[in-house]
Amino acid sequence: MSSQQEMLRRTTEFNTPQQDQHEEVVYRSDGVVYNHADFSYDPNNPGIVVAQGIEKRLWPTEERLLKLFIAKPNEIIKPNELKKDDGQEASGVYVRFFVFSLRKKLEPDPKHPVVIINNQGLGYFLRDKNQLLEENKTVSPYRSVENTSDKLLGQNLKVIHPDFTYDGYDRKVVVDGQATRLTRREDDLLRVFLTYPNRMFRSSELNDMVFRDNYSDYISKLIKALRSKVERDSANPTVIINFPRAGYFLKDNGEMRIIRMEDEPQV
Repeated sequence: MSSQQEMLRRTTEFNTPQQDQHEEVVYRSDGVVYNHADFSYDPNNPGIVVAQGIEKRLWPTEERLLKLFIAKPNEIIKPNELKKDDGQEASGVYVRFFVFSLRKKLEPDPKHPVVIINNQGLGYFLRDKNQLLEENKTVSPYRSVENTSDKLLGQNLKVIHPDFTYDGYDRKVVVDGQATRLTRREDDLLRVFLTYPNRMFRSSELNDMVFRDNYSDYISKLIKALRSKVERDSANPTVIINFPRAGYFLKDNGEMRIIRMEDEPQV
């Protein structure tokens, strides 16, 4: 066995999925899911990356490498910035091995990489055309919520969003002065989003909270129907946002208000 083959065998053994005792690299962690055009990564769900719509297991070294790339998008990561499990600096062969294995999980086509780029032998960088979720720091990561309707927004409330007004009692929305009545399912879905604004939901979670049954294929159709009623331009949605392979959330910049019907001033 050649020395390079032995090196790859040892690195594979060192990095089979297990608890990583090495000190974590410092990286941006403000409670968001990092959504790149080609993958999404949730720091609060370690060891997992979602790419091509599939959850893929990360080895500890792959995850450390991904965190380095996320911390410095479009900046070259040199081999000595990646540490091995024992804390020692990684060699060029070691880094190339894990860049190759990480590419197989992130890239649409690993043979023609568009995510992790080699900059003419100087190092590697994460290519980001402003598509990594940076500005939306209020979006919460995936976390469990109670699947009970009593935890959702009450029916006797009104919500004033910059783009629409929601009347829970009459089950209708008003956009630019035009009122539209919601179906029961659309109303349930909207109340989920309004109860947890800026919270990213997987399709499976929305399915559990709205249908409570095996109707996951209907969620995308239901969101499309709801968008047609709450968005000013459903072809270019600005209210209910979707990050491919990550989920949906209702965007609120802090301007949304919830008022009780009985507190509404009489005209």
